[in-house]
Amino acid sequence: MRKYGSDLVVDLMRAYGIRHVAMNPGASYRGLHDSLVNWGSGGPEMIICTNEKICVNMAHGYARVTGEPMGAIVHDVVGLMQSTMGVYTAYVDRAPVLVFGGTGPMEVAKRRPHIEWVHTAFAQGDLVRNYVKWDDQPFDHQAVVDGFARAYQIATMEPCGPVYSCYDVALQEEPLDDEPEIVVHRNEPPVQFPAEEHVLAEIAGALVAAERPVIVAGRVGRRPETAAALAALADAGAIPVYDQQWRHNLPNTNAQHFLDKSRVEGADVVLALDVADLYGALTAAGGSRGDERRWLPRADARLVEIRLDLLEGNGWSPTFEKYQRVDTSVTANTALAVPRLAALVEELAETPDASRRVAERRTDVAEAHDRQRATYRERAREGWDDTPISTARLAGELRDAVRDHDWVLSGSTLAGWTPRLWDFDDWSRFTGRPLGTATQIGMGMGVALAHRDSSKLVVHIQPDGDLLFDPGTLWTIANHRLPMLVVMFNNRAYYNDWEHQEIVARDRGRDISRANIGMDLDAPAPDFAAIASGFGWQATGPIHDPAELAERLAWAVKVVTQERVPVLVDVVTRHR
Repeated sequence: MRKYGSDLVVDLMRAYGIRHVAMNPGASYRGLHDSLVNWGSGGPEMIICTNEKICVNMAHGYARVTGEPMGAIVHDVVGLMQSTMGVYTAYVDRAPVLVFGGTGPMEVAKRRPHIEWVHTAFAQGDLVRNYVKWDDQPFDHQAVVDGFARAYQIATMEPCGPVYSCYDVALQEEPLDDEPEIVVHRNEPPVQFPAEEHVLAEIAGALVAAERPVIVAGRVGRRPETAAALAALADAGAIPVYDQQWRHNLPNTNAQHFLDKSRVEGADVVLALDVADLYGALTAAGGSRGDERRWLPRADARLVEIRLDLLEGNGWSPTFEKYQRVDTSVTANTALAVPRLAALVEELAETPDASRRVAERRTDVAEAHDRQRATYRERAREGWDDTPISTARLAGELRDAVRDHDWVLSGSTLAGWTPRLWDFDDWSRFTGRPLGTATQIGMGMGVALAHRDSSKLVVHIQPDGDLLFDPGTLWTIANHRLPMLVVMFNNRAYYNDWEHQEIVARDRGRDISRANIGMDLDAPAPDFAAIASGFGWQATGPIHDPAELAERLAWAVKVVTQERVPVLVDVVTRHR
């Protein structure tokens, strides 16, 4: 069988272990599409999505679980335009995604009139260059091989991020006469950017000597090994951890875990691990708009940060957020630094003075942790029987429905109630906090794909406004039989923006009762169970009565776990 340029791309995907590609069909990569279907065997699996942003969202969610890049194929200029929000979100969240595209033909004599002119750009990567780590548009087959290797290397090197590789239609369809050699270059093991031993020793000494140390955890829990090392560090020094929840950084059942900034207040040593917005972490909001900040640590607190994200960025988008002066800034991979810190703190904590101090703090921190969780449970009972259903009631009922299963949670946190009421006792339980509207169901698809061949129950809490951006995801999930339980957080409003309108109206002395105008999603109210049923799902709802939750959720869990199909439960909730 004769071999073509696009066959070479598929060989590269297989060589680098790319198991899935999400795609929406497009003529600019028709050669690559044919190769995925007809060139040999061994994958990658093609997953049809209904727009290109969803393709990238799916790969993003998959990377959060596996740590591995997945492919997302987007069609020429217009498909790349559709994908841009997904690409940007993956960039901000430091997720490795391999975005592939087609263009041209660059040789004008080969272009079809009109359509291949308006769908071609050079360099096409200009469109996303400010929010990918790297982009490439090769012009010969050796450059395809070299560019693929570089793309994989850059996407998976910390700090991770999306890359974009664009292939000329003619190059895809050109026969291979002299086939380039494929040599796989990976970033394993991840040994890049260790911290210097004397710097870690100094940090460990400061933590052990402190009276009130605290750790701020951003994206440190990218992989389970680093999350386990953070737990060892916190346990060794009885150091409370303020968890920003960008990943599963620490089990919320750990005695050192805190969801609020109570242990940041009055801290004398702060260790920030992979924190983008340290200023925000160290201050509390005030004022009518929440834009006035109050400093929380002691005025003379020692501030230490370990991060790699400063190596990747530009002036286009301030992903580093507000600058915060620190006493020690370490450019290092926390996957390497945190395990060593844990060992050093454990060793230093064995001295008599340190042992006494750590023991006293351990009791104090554990009691504060238990009080916090008890307070959450008490607060959850407020409005327990209300209609519309309270977010705390939904979180509690859903927790009870899945308690006896090996579950994974993605999507919304129900206004923060799932981390308050559920036990995130294992790294796999929680993939990290949501990233806003028009991202959640697509990323949830990627989480479900990552767990499709396991026995895990993927539970995805889905806001109504977010699903209205991407309803086509329901078709993809049904088409590929991704077993997941989707529970609607259906407050029938774009309520986050509603609250902003209330703030503006209040500041201006205007009528806040009109803040709902342009925010309501109830005229008509979407019937999400009917929508899902139309895409081939099993579904129930809308549920208005909290007394019905337990029975309906139990049914849904049974169907998903026994039949391994997607099920949607539509729950009408209060706004928060």
